[in-house]
Amino acid sequence: MTCRALAVALALLAPIAAHADDEAAKKEARALLQGGNKLREGGDLAGALALFESAYARYPSAKILINIGTTLRDLKREADAANVYARYLAAPDVGTDRVKEVQRILAELDRSLGQLTITIEPADAEVAIGGGPFVAAGLLPRWRVAPGVVTVRARKDGWEPSEATATVKKGKTAAVTVRLVKSAVVATAVIVPVVESGGGGSDGPVDTGPDAAVRTTVVPAPASRIGITARALVDGRGRGAAGAAGALVRVHDRVELQAAAIFARPGELTVGAYAAAHVELGDGAWRPRLVAGLPVIFDDGPRFSGRAAAGLAWFPSARFAVVIELGGEFALNPAADIDAWQLTPTIGAEAHL
Repeated sequence: MTCRALAVALALLAPIAAHADDEAAKKEARALLQGGNKLREGGDLAGALALFESAYARYPSAKILINIGTTLRDLKREADAANVYARYLAAPDVGTDRVKEVQRILAELDRSLGQLTITIEPADAEVAIGGGPFVAAGLLPRWRVAPGVVTVRARKDGWEPSEATATVKKGKTAAVTVRLVKSAVVATAVIVPVVESGGGGSDGPVDTGPDAAVRTTVVPAPASRIGITARALVDGRGRGAAGAAGALVRVHDRVELQAAAIFARPGELTVGAYAAAHVELGDGAWRPRLVAGLPVIFDDGPRFSGRAAAGLAWFPSARFAVVIELGGEFALNPAADIDAWQLTPTIGAEAHL
């Protein structure tokens, strides 16, 4: 057989193979649905929900979302049920026979719920709302949530997991943004769940099969907002240097506060303190930053200065950064042998616990 003939044969066989795979997926999903309905009739709502979700994962038909939403509603998980019903109404294969019924149920649920718009960076990350499962962030433009403080977690392979909170009122819509930072080390594991419905015959053991494997991302724990810092401050005219060491706290995704002790001119009893705020202009591994600080040197009394700087922080991991800054200080009440204006480049390191 020539290469051209082989290519034509493969092209003709591809739709047949795809149809066979589709039919196999339908058959497995149908078996899972039967098992779920049997568990539901026996009062095992949690077990039924697991089988319905496995059926949808195997063959994502809008009809299966009805089973999932109804079971979630019976489990008193109204917000999760409302989101599934909203997904049903937005599904491309939704039928017309149950649309009005689902719209009515969703309107009833909305009377006791709020809504949340979620902005994710990167946009293709997965989100989990409250204690719910991780799903694609773009499934819905707005998510139903129970009123109160809501935590939104986000994850993506190769990125550090992150979370943010929002306060949602009943009948109102709130907004939340979650930003992820690239991770240095990521590993993956595969878990293949096997769910049995019991009994024999067509309602016997049902295996989700290897094609229904769930991939779980194993990543380092998120960095604490609290950390330590150490740096060297150099006199721009080459007359000496000082060291500073202290603590830091990240009060926002891009804002950090620091407090440190200053040890100036080794061999002399000249010490001080330093407080500063850092604003980062990005969230990647390389982050430009702006700095405003207040150095205080104790030399015949406190000597106050103001400091402004611009710099660059390199984050090889979410817990550690190397920082270079170029700044200037203006002494408000300088000693007689100290210039009012000084150029003070610094280099240092920061570590989050």
